[in-house]
Amino acid sequence: MKKITPTILALSFALANSVLAATGPKTTWQYGTDPDQVLDSYSPPGSDHPILIYTHGGSWFTGSKDNNVDNKKEGLIGNNDYVLVSVEYRKPSTSNPTSLPWQDQVQDVADAIIWVKNNAGSIGGSASKIFLMGHSAGAHLTMLVASDPSYGAHGIPIGLVGLDSGDYDVVDAYNGCSGSKCDKYAFFDNYNVTSMSQASPVNHANNRVIAPTILIRRNTTAKINQANFMDNAIDAGGQSNVEIHGTNDSHSAINQNIGAAGFSYTTQVSSFLDDLLGSSGTVLLEDGFEQFNAEGWNTDASLNSNKVNSGSYSLMCGSNDNYITSRNVDTSNASSLTVSLFYRDHNIDNNDDVFLQAYNGSNYINLVELGTSGPNNTWTQYTITTDPATQPNFFRTNFSIKIECSGIDSSENLRIDDVLITTN
Repeated sequence: MKKITPTILALSFALANSVLAATGPKTTWQYGTDPDQVLDSYSPPGSDHPILIYTHGGSWFTGSKDNNVDNKKEGLIGNNDYVLVSVEYRKPSTSNPTSLPWQDQVQDVADAIIWVKNNAGSIGGSASKIFLMGHSAGAHLTMLVASDPSYGAHGIPIGLVGLDSGDYDVVDAYNGCSGSKCDKYAFFDNYNVTSMSQASPVNHANNRVIAPTILIRRNTTAKINQANFMDNAIDAGGQSNVEIHGTNDSHSAINQNIGAAGFSYTTQVSSFLDDLLGSSGTVLLEDGFEQFNAEGWNTDASLNSNKVNSGSYSLMCGSNDNYITSRNVDTSNASSLTVSLFYRDHNIDNNDDVFLQAYNGSNYINLVELGTSGPNNTWTQYTITTDPATQPNFFRTNFSIKIECSGIDSSENLRIDDVLITTN
């Protein structure tokens, strides 16, 4: 095991809009003999943390392990500090696409995963809690090594995340491409269809059970089809735990934003991974306002079906409304508390004093001002996780949250949806 001189980075903790999971400083390791066979680990203090292995994209020819890792270091495994591993791999020359056999690139990713499993303790992680995530070509490589046992990494991950790949079925992708977009497929033995078929994850997942999978994809015909191909193959292999979520964000924006608060796919991936770890916590209150008022809110706000984050309804405060207050929940014996909700403001500004508040035993104290921390007319997620050492007065038999909206003026409004209060 060769360890390259580490680069120490300052820990950056999530701000108010983000969950407080964190990774840690960066260390670079060699998993093979070639200079490009390296990986970076970002490890928090302690041991036995979940490990998330990320494989970057770049059409198999470009990209780097250093690209777009900042947001991935926080927020993806919401209730856990975790080790993030970012993998580098060998690439062919753009002027000579067959200068590196495509199988060697796939094997690099598999070897990196195997290295992480064998050295999990050295990076503060658990060999039994490894997740794989890839973007674009990296998602193709991730799904291929997870579904084809010939590379030696099948069976290692307990969960898979595919971000906007267009190549789960490489043959179909090649048949549907045009012009210069087809050039990258020379990587597969100079456009050899048999090689493309062998390199297609759908042709391996349909023969065996692979790990539970979540696929994030753009709302385009090609990406919808590719995600469905992968879903059908996984189902045929016997794995029923598959989620697909669409977004209108761009291909690059998905990779840039995943892990950051305020993006639906961050929440979707975080929840998926947490559920696989069995650490999603005890749900004290969960309401998407589909059967109002099942959760016992004290409010003069009204149901709304015009703008929703999910489902058919949200709850809206307008100029004639004053408050949205939850029922009491018992947090007295918890080791941590998480409050999460989605909000959407219309023309609210700093002068309106619209706040999400929490009860501390005597008063409701402000957690965040709503309408100033997110874009107008856009659903934004707010999540806070705290513990008794940080906010001891929140851990009580009668904890509740409140949205103070009495300052909303005419022609302004605030909607909330998908409220969740959990404890561990």
